[in-house]
Amino acid sequence: MRFGIDRKLAALSAVLVVAGLLQVALPAGSAWAQGIAAAIEARLDTEFDTPRGEVEHEEYLALRKVYEERAFAPIWVAAGDLTPPGRALTDVLGNARDNGLEPDDYDVGGIAALRGSDNDEGFAHLDYLLSRALLRYGSDLHSGRLNPREVDSELFVYPRYTNPYELLAKAAEAEDMTAYLAALAPDSREYRRLKNGLSAYRAIARDGGWDPLPEGETLKPGMNDPRVPLLRKRLIQVGDLAETESESDLFDEVLETAVKRFQYRHGLDQDGAVGRMTTAAFNVPVEERIAQMLLNMERRRWMATDPGERYVFVNMADFILKVVDGPKTIHDTRVVVGKPYHRTPVFSGDMTYLVLNPYWNIPPNIARKEILPKVKEDVSYLTERGIRVFSSWGGSAEELNPSEIDWQTLSPGGFSYKLRQDPGDDNAWPDQVHVPERVQCLSARHAVALAVSAHRTQLQPRLRTCAVSGGFRRGTVA
Repeated sequence: MRFGIDRKLAALSAVLVVAGLLQVALPAGSAWAQGIAAAIEARLDTEFDTPRGEVEHEEYLALRKVYEERAFAPIWVAAGDLTPPGRALTDVLGNARDNGLEPDDYDVGGIAALRGSDNDEGFAHLDYLLSRALLRYGSDLHSGRLNPREVDSELFVYPRYTNPYELLAKAAEAEDMTAYLAALAPDSREYRRLKNGLSAYRAIARDGGWDPLPEGETLKPGMNDPRVPLLRKRLIQVGDLAETESESDLFDEVLETAVKRFQYRHGLDQDGAVGRMTTAAFNVPVEERIAQMLLNMERRRWMATDPGERYVFVNMADFILKVVDGPKTIHDTRVVVGKPYHRTPVFSGDMTYLVLNPYWNIPPNIARKEILPKVKEDVSYLTERGIRVFSSWGGSAEELNPSEIDWQTLSPGGFSYKLRQDPGDDNAWPDQVHVPERVQCLSARHAVALAVSAHRTQLQPRLRTCAVSGGFRRGTVA
């Protein structure tokens, strides 16, 4: 990961699965070994004078330390050729795209060019490039290529720190280089699904992608429509429908089940019909889907691999909250996310406590613009809806009797009262939508509120979002 040492040390410690490399080395006293060792030391001396950033300097120090401990003996070459671990490393770097990375970032071209070297300096340079490539590939695969906070200041995620010295030192002792490097990737079902999906969608792209599904009347089960064969083909392409020889125009039950699966995967209402939103999802180009997978693989590299046995996961893009117990999702529900200017924070952490059906501190702008005019018409509006009035937003504010306030003389600009609605059936949080269950949860850094519903139709998150006040920061979570 390309960010500073101080930030890396603040991240989680890397947990590396280590094996031990069968070191292939010539006798220390051989002329070839002495020559290559001297050439590697000279290469490191040359690289010392190369301008570099903080991270690259840390990588250089790790390289220097590992080679010094080996008396500058090569790690990846022997007798004028790559060792088996060296060949395995070269193959992994060449296939970096399997993990959503780019081989060119690890100088695979320069490495390939040096494999035909016929002198000590060339082999020393080759060994050095392979070691440097391992450090960069291992860090990118383990921690991600980018610093999340530089991508978006609302990303409160802290990737695992990759110690470059440990990474290279353990690689030099690993018995199975391919397995050692594979173990650096996130060990999660979600990452593996993304990796497999990336491979499948790239194959679709190589075959020319897919034809767009024509717009028109909503396709519903039981209908006959000339678009149905193309719909069936698309569902087979993306793995939501098993291979079939059928070319029927009938939208049958098997096709309905496949459509629901497609809708589930894309965060759509699972009604089994192909309307405007489902058609739009079908017509996203395969190249755009691949780009989404690449971004999500990077995000997965930022996240903790083990969220715990039981956890709550909120997918903001899909407006869905999932409660996970072990390998199974035991509950899912709609949620509402924050507006662009009251954005939902992205974070992972332990909940310190949870409140069911919390009261609602009505935001001042809603109190002024929406509630004040209604109170001026009828002061009982507040008591009938369980809304309490406080003298201010301060911690020592006193509760006031609404009937003793001269509401008619109040202007929106002079409204300084705090309004709080008690939990209950009349609670309109959020945004005048009846939500039978609300959850407020606090972590050490964030106070967030979730508007959730057991009934999917009660929330329409794609049509609106809302913002509420939190204790440590402002915003809704999803």
